[in-house]
Amino acid sequence: MIKLITTLFALLLSLSASAQYCSVKTNALGLITTNLNVAVDIELTKNKTFNTSISYNPFSFGNFQAKHITVQPGIRFWKYTNYIGHFASAYVTYSKFDLIAKERYKRGWLSGAGISYGYAWLLSNRLSLECEVGASIVYTDYDKGACNVGIFDRETTEHHKSILLLPTKLGVSLSYLF
Repeated sequence: MIKLITTLFALLLSLSASAQYCSVKTNALGLITTNLNVAVDIELTKNKTFNTSISYNPFSFGNFQAKHITVQPGIRFWKYTNYIGHFASAYVTYSKFDLIAKERYKRGWLSGAGISYGYAWLLSNRLSLECEVGASIVYTDYDKGACNVGIFDRETTEHHKSILLLPTKLGVSLSYLF
């Protein structure tokens, strides 16, 4: 999985050599919640950019963990010009997760498609601030059960599959343009 993501980024960065602009950003809200994340935007036309983001959380805090890796490639449609003002986005999302809270766990994956809306403020020639919110319709497949089952307890693991409407993007990002 990591090799595939690395290859995808190398390909995208090699394509950006012919583009006039691209940007690299990180979501401050994600960092506050211990999600390591990076996103790359590559200009396609005057009003379109290709955007892909990766979020990863390897951390555990006592009896709570929200480990995951999420990839969200998509196309952004800018109202006037790239990297400034209003934009709408269509994207796909894939996530593999391992959640543990209150002695219960959920392990599985989800994939789907979504839309988002955002606004970008140009702070200087090279820096911008972006706010974005979005939702996706996702198919999820996961197992759910108890964590610490004793030898005399009956272990109950339930398998779930469902289609859900979920908020999948919420960001305040600082972006570097080059």
